[in-house]
Amino acid sequence: MRKTLSLIFLLLIMAPCFAASSDTGTTAGSFLKILDGSRPAALGDAFLAVADDNNGIYWNPAGLTQINLPALSSMYGSWLTGISFANLSYIIPMERFTYGLSFSYVSYGDIAETTLGQPGGTGRSFNPTDYVLYSSLAYKLTPSVSLGLNAKYLTGSIDNNSASGLGADAGLFWACNKEFSLGAAARNFLGKVGNDLLPSNYGIGAAYKLPSITIAADLNLPNDNKLMLNLGIEYRFKDILAGRIGYNTRAEEAAGGNLGLGLGLNFSSFGLDYAYVPYGDLGVTHRLSFSYYPEKVYLPVPTSLTIDPPKAVLTAGDQLTVKTGIYDQHLTRLALSPQWTITNDIGTWDAASRTFYAAKAGTGEITARYKNLIAASLITVKPGRLKEIRTNVEKIRLKRNKKMTIYVRGVDERGNDCGLPYNFKLTMKIAEITKQGVLTARHAGTASLIINFESLAKIIPVEIVK
Repeated sequence: MRKTLSLIFLLLIMAPCFAASSDTGTTAGSFLKILDGSRPAALGDAFLAVADDNNGIYWNPAGLTQINLPALSSMYGSWLTGISFANLSYIIPMERFTYGLSFSYVSYGDIAETTLGQPGGTGRSFNPTDYVLYSSLAYKLTPSVSLGLNAKYLTGSIDNNSASGLGADAGLFWACNKEFSLGAAARNFLGKVGNDLLPSNYGIGAAYKLPSITIAADLNLPNDNKLMLNLGIEYRFKDILAGRIGYNTRAEEAAGGNLGLGLGLNFSSFGLDYAYVPYGDLGVTHRLSFSYYPEKVYLPVPTSLTIDPPKAVLTAGDQLTVKTGIYDQHLTRLALSPQWTITNDIGTWDAASRTFYAAKAGTGEITARYKNLIAASLITVKPGRLKEIRTNVEKIRLKRNKKMTIYVRGVDERGNDCGLPYNFKLTMKIAEITKQGVLTARHAGTASLIINFESLAKIIPVEIVK
């Protein structure tokens, strides 16, 4: 699995290398490059291996599986030369799937109409706009590996002219452990507006996440530009306040946009993020994002399973009612039922009443399972009260000087060996018997062999012949 994932990451970043330079400046839909949210912009656009909020729709849809609660987010940004853009997105997490919807638009402001005959303007203006609708799906292949896909519809208009098209993104997210993650994405690897290709981008990234700090680094290769390095650091104070700084190596020299700064604020179910990105002499861009996580409309995710009692000692014939609980991420008990197993056949189980009936002496486990959650109760069953004495013979007939061994068991009503001490006694001295039950015939005659337990006795007739 690790070798396969490593190969996929390598191919995603190398695949477009051979064609990148020939596509420079030949793409449409350039507005897609500026639709990322406040948090990624402040991190220098290093977000492929972070992707743990609604911004993952744009950067890496596979990362959406990290989101446990439904999330509504909106963003507004002011760009250069009067351009503004905004989006609205909603995330719906399921057990292994995560769905996302996002709508974005770009407004280029009022542009004065000019003609060859009226180069100074006709007195009329128009407002070019672009729109894009994302539909996202992320799926957990394993608890640590996810795949994601975006399908998008784009449309734009300039005065009375319009064009539309379709596009697609793909992403991979790999949580290597609790701190380290990898991400890869191929954005706009399919799609056109009219006859022009979309600005595709192939990227790979890594992120190191600690409770208070996230460090991220990406490599991105656009099909209309050079390879770009993105770096970002986020510091969180008690999950309330966050500070962010990022840097990237954009190829447009002296154009700016290489530095990103930002703040984040979380309170109750709300989040607010801001990004400041200067573009040198061209001016400064701002992004402001708002997020809402409805606490009462969350999708419960089973995260823990308990069993009570964790251990018990029973006597054969006893019964025990076992209590279990399956809880979600907010420690709310869920109306779910686990599957049950009992090891070593120590008794029977009634799933309806969750009652265990002890039968066979020994040690075993009652195990409750719900998907990948497991809890077990260690059960020791002791024998019940002595019910019967069992021997390997019911009467003895033996020649003089011959030997035989008497095997004795004291059992309860379920056949469990009680393991109680016992002794032998002969009514006539016609033979000898050891504590281990070895009987030696000495003299001809008859007698009774009495086997005594604490509360029971058994008599076996004995006859010794010449």
